[in-house]
Amino acid sequence: METPTVDNEVRNEILAKLVAKLHQGVIPWRKNWQSGDPTRMPTNYLTRKQYHGGVNKMNLWTAQQDGQFPTGYWATVLQWARAGGIVLPNEKPEKIVRPIWSRGQFVASHYVPVEVYNLAQVRRGQG
Repeated sequence: METPTVDNEVRNEILAKLVAKLHQGVIPWRKNWQSGDPTRMPTNYLTRKQYHGGVNKMNLWTAQQDGQFPTGYWATVLQWARAGGIVLPNEKPEKIVRPIWSRGQFVASHYVPVEVYNLAQVRRGQG
């Protein structure tokens, strides 16, 4: 089965959202860190690794501000399930792009879309 790839549509959608914020006078990469956020950089909840790519980071920062989420932890539905959580009904994911690297190459050969949810959009299981 072939892996679906991202064309410019997904990246343009993310960039358009960021540009719209700039037109509103909002600078997406600035945040008031008074919120007590334990992770100032968008970070994967399961792996504890920060997300890469300026567009991904700015998009998740903007989504965190818009959703008034108290934390910068994000993960996919499957990753939340592995961590014992479940995404709450009617929650909207944020799109990011993940690079696919060809063997021996220093530039991504293509990108795949990934939908992630913030910790605030998840109910953690019992136990």
